[in-house]
Amino acid sequence: MLVFSPDSGKVIIYRNAVIDTLKNANILANTVTKYHTIRNVTANIFGRFNYLANGEYQYLDENKKPYLIKFNTIKPDTAGQTVSEGVINEESKFQFNDYFSFAGKVFLYASNKFLTYDGGTKIVHACGKIGKAYLKFNGEIDPNDILIPLPENTTDMNGKPVGSAIIYGQDTNMVYSSFVSLRGGRKDVDVVGASGFLGFDKDSKEYRISNKEKLVEQSLPGNYISLNTEDCKVYAEGKKWI
Repeated sequence: MLVFSPDSGKVIIYRNAVIDTLKNANILANTVTKYHTIRNVTANIFGRFNYLANGEYQYLDENKKPYLIKFNTIKPDTAGQTVSEGVINEESKFQFNDYFSFAGKVFLYASNKFLTYDGGTKIVHACGKIGKAYLKFNGEIDPNDILIPLPENTTDMNGKPVGSAIIYGQDTNMVYSSFVSLRGGRKDVDVVGASGFLGFDKDSKEYRISNKEKLVEQSLPGNYISLNTEDCKVYAEGKKWI
C-alpha cells in the first residue's frame, strides 16, 4: 500500500465518492518498506487499488549529486504493488555516477529498494582506440555500488554485437582489444574475454568485467578483463574461448 499526501493536506470528495484530482502531492511507496518518495504528483484516485498518477523522483548518486526522473505513469500492478514508469532521454545527460551514463526506460517497484533500468549505458573514458558502445542491459542498480549486468552475447541499443575481449581478426591475422565496444568483422574470434558484471574501481581507475566474487577478490578463479582509463591498456585473464 502507498500513501498520498496532498500539499494542502485536504482531499475533496464529491457525490458518489468521486475524489477530486490531487495536485502537488507526495507519494510514499510503500507503507511497509518506505523506500521511495515521489514528489510533485498529480493523481486521480478511483478506488483503494485503482489510481493513475505522474510525478517526479530524485535519484542521488554516490556523491549525493541529484538527477530528476519523471515518472509519466504511476499505478498499481495486478498484485496491488505500485509501479512507476518513466523515460530518461540521452539529452538529459543522466549518469549513474561519474563513470556510467544512461538513457532508456526506468521503473520503480514499491517493494524493491533500487530502481530497475532497461536501456543503454556508456562508459566514460578518453581512450581513442577503444570504441564506446551504448551497452543494452536490464536490471536493478544500486547507486552506491554500480554493477552493470553483462551477460554473454551482449548488444548495443540497435542490436549490434558488443564485445569485451582480446580478439583475433582472421581476415587481418591481427590481435586487438575490445572493451564494451562494437565488434569488428564477422570472422573475428574472442581469444580471452569476460562476462558477468561491469564495474569501475576508483583506486586503479579501471573498468572491470567478471563475476561478482572475482571483482571483489581478483585471485579467485574466473575470466576477467579490465580497461585502465589512464594508460588505456586492456588486460585479460582466464580460459581461452577458442
